[in-house]
Amino acid sequence: MACQRRKARSRLVDSVRKVCRSAKSDGYWRERYHLKPDGTVSADGSQKYCEYAAVLARLVLGNRELFLS
Repeated sequence: MACQRRKARSRLVDSVRKVCRSAKSDGYWRERYHLKPDGTVSADGSQKYCEYAAVLARLVLGNRELFLS
């Protein structure tokens, strides 16, 4: 949670929004994301990975003031 440590609040909120948008319609994320040489990202690994949602929920609930303002 480097954004928290550096007090980069707008970056943290923006990152959370990007993560939420990347979830598939069934609410899951892919397990691994790899940066490709051309700068795009390759979604690999397990088709249904739920740990990210748990981390996301802890982050948002632990920083409610950022997301309610």
